[in-house]
Amino acid sequence: MATIPNMAEEMYLHSTLEGNPEFIDGRIVNRGIPTYSNAGWQLAIANWFFQNRHQWGVRSATELHVKAPGRRGWRVPDVTILDRRNPIEERVEKYTPIAVFEVLSPDDSESGLYDKLDDLVSLGIPEIWFVDPANGLFKQFAGRERPIESLTPKAEFSFGPIQFPFREIVDLLDN
Repeated sequence: MATIPNMAEEMYLHSTLEGNPEFIDGRIVNRGIPTYSNAGWQLAIANWFFQNRHQWGVRSATELHVKAPGRRGWRVPDVTILDRRNPIEERVEKYTPIAVFEVLSPDDSESGLYDKLDDLVSLGIPEIWFVDPANGLFKQFAGRERPIESLTPKAEFSFGPIQFPFREIVDLLDN
C-alpha cells in the first residue's frame, strides 16, 4: 500500500480522495483495491447485520472512518458494527465499534494489516474479524496472533445477544 506524505488532518477529513484511503500520522495510506468478491463480502456482512439491526441493537456501515487513538489518524475498516444506542455521527464515527470485519484483498500486505490491527486493537474493539474471500473463512483476531494465516477459522459469531453461524452471511453472497 502506497503512502502520500504530509497532508493536514483537516484537509484529509474534508477531501474526496480516490479509493477512500486511511490517514495515519500525517500520511495518506492507500488501501488495497477491492475485487468484485471483496465488495460482495462487504455487502453481505453489512446486510446481515442490517437485517438484524433492531433485534441486536446495532448499526452496520461499510468503509466508515474510525479515529486511531494515540495517533494522528483515521482507519477505514471494510465493515463496522456499531451500538445502536450511540448517536449517529455523519462524517466520522466517534464511538468504539462493537465489531469490525476486514475482507482481505489481493493487494493487502501483511505488514500493513498488522499496523492496522494494532490501531484497531488500541481502539478497544471487542470483535476483530478477517474474511478471506478466496476460501470463505472467517478468522477472529483475539490477541497478538501473527501471521494472520495462523488465526483459527470460526464457524459462528458470538457477542452478547448476537449469535449466528457465518453460513447465514455466506448465503447472502451473489455467486
